Amino acid sequence: MNDDLTVRKGPAIMRQIYPLLFAILCNAGTAISATAYNTVGVIDRAGKTIVPCEYYRVERLANGFFYLAKIDKNNPLRFSYDGLVVDGDGKPIPLNLPVECTLSKVHLPSSTTDKENAKKLPLGTILEIHGPDGFGLCRLDGTLILEPKYDAIGTPIQGCFPVSKGNPFNRTTLLFMLNSKTGKRVDAPSNARINDTNHSAPVPFVVIRSGREVWGYMAPSGKVLIEPAFAHANEFAANGLARVSLKTGVGNAYIDKRGKVVSPTYALAGDFFDNLAIVEILHEKKYRKGLINRKFKYVLAPEYVHLQRLFEGIYAAQKNGGDEWKAISPSGKLLFSLPKDTKRVYPISAGIICGTQSQPGQPKRSLLVDRTGRLVRSGENNRPLDFKFGLAVAPKEVEKSPLQWELVDENGHVLQTSQFFSAVSADRILKYVRNDHFVAAAWNDPSPMNGATMNRVDQFANFLNDYDLIAMSRVQVEQLLGPSERPGQGANFYWISHGMCGNSWIGIEIEFDQNLVARWREVWKSGDDCCGAPWVTTNMLVDRGKENIGWLGIEASMQLYPKNKDSLQ
Repeated sequence: MNDDLTVRKGPAIMRQIYPLLFAILCNAGTAISATAYNTVGVIDRAGKTIVPCEYYRVERLANGFFYLAKIDKNNPLRFSYDGLVVDGDGKPIPLNLPVECTLSKVHLPSSTTDKENAKKLPLGTILEIHGPDGFGLCRLDGTLILEPKYDAIGTPIQGCFPVSKGNPFNRTTLLFMLNSKTGKRVDAPSNARINDTNHSAPVPFVVIRSGREVWGYMAPSGKVLIEPAFAHANEFAANGLARVSLKTGVGNAYIDKRGKVVSPTYALAGDFFDNLAIVEILHEKKYRKGLINRKFKYVLAPEYVHLQRLFEGIYAAQKNGGDEWKAISPSGKLLFSLPKDTKRVYPISAGIICGTQSQPGQPKRSLLVDRTGRLVRSGENNRPLDFKFGLAVAPKEVEKSPLQWELVDENGHVLQTSQFFSAVSADRILKYVRNDHFVAAAWNDPSPMNGATMNRVDQFANFLNDYDLIAMSRVQVEQLLGPSERPGQGANFYWISHGMCGNSWIGIEIEFDQNLVARWREVWKSGDDCCGAPWVTTNMLVDRGKENIGWLGIEASMQLYPKNKDSLQ
């Protein structure tokens, strides 16, 4: 059968019981959860269903409204660009859409307040629509603002929409800026791109010149205000200054709205908040941070190894490596000391989370202190620290996935358990339900996110759980998985995943005897080596094991075991 593949036996247990896990470890660049999908709905604090958990995506809009993106029934991993708007009680809001168009996004006026349970969308709401030829815009009464034939429409900036080529996830070239009030279109500079933003003008944009990115600024209308001249450009702060990189790798400086450099060049510089910015300089071969005002005078001398803004008037600082972290004022006055052995600091609405570790290799702890330095809560035993609207989400210890999460109030009471939650107001919570069943359409469209690296690992695991592969007819195999993706090899072959650089892949070979599946195996390529696992001759179940949430994200494992007591060969 494929003589070009070397069967590497390895440890017997690893190769016989954990073939998928072994291949995933050999191809470490491959993510293993890309093809599972969630459905999502809305519940209240008591667990009452407001919106059933059957939507692809739920977005809370201002004023208590929700946008619900429907599931594509043919392929639930694809965006349907078909949604509806409901109020805070889950009741649909009637909309007038052009013929053959669906609702793909809602843009409320920037002046919309956040009152709960409004029953009507405010005047000035603009609807993004999707038709057979692309995306467009219309008003609440269905009047077209932009015909639905464009690849991508960005977030409006002062009422002006960026319209681009490409797709909604990977926009390429900005075509024009559309003024939604007047309908006027201003062509973008040749080959320009902008980041999706709703901040104030001027708007940074980038073009490619001589193979390099060069940044400038335009008005929301599309008119160029500052010609491209910078290696990178950030948005303007409220004080009229923006941080730019003059040349790649040279450092940062600040410009005014004429595009004139008005500051010294720093090794690194931050954005202005409250008319203050953190900068870093190189002094006597050492990098040190300080704090400047809008006139670029130091209000805090550059003598800190670490300096971080927490809140208005409060900074976290460490003068030398190994020193105690302190909370200081912009003038350097000590406000309070942060907990002993603090290694990292970040602010949340309830206070300051301090990650501590006494020595390398010792357990890490998280502590929450308030804005006066008083200890509020410890993060031991996986209890959450970051409460939003008086609610937080914590992983629940379970032996098998899908991982369960608990919705917890500030007193530690568990209110709900599900795959995941996200509180969006004091009494409205997004609830997610994971779907782990095989979907033939998703298998045959393995890159639903328009350009994502193909990954069928989870779908093949779902396939093994849902079906008995051994003794399945060739006809049924090809109805579910499609025809062989490398014809002429004898066995049916199916790609499972490709590595990020294209130098590695995982595949599955399925052999038949009298048009019934006799055996299958995993094969893979890593660099120049092609490998094959031993043949599997019994039906298998996949156990995704236990998932642990840590500082670095989700670590997941996957293992196979027989559905019956037949041995593996």
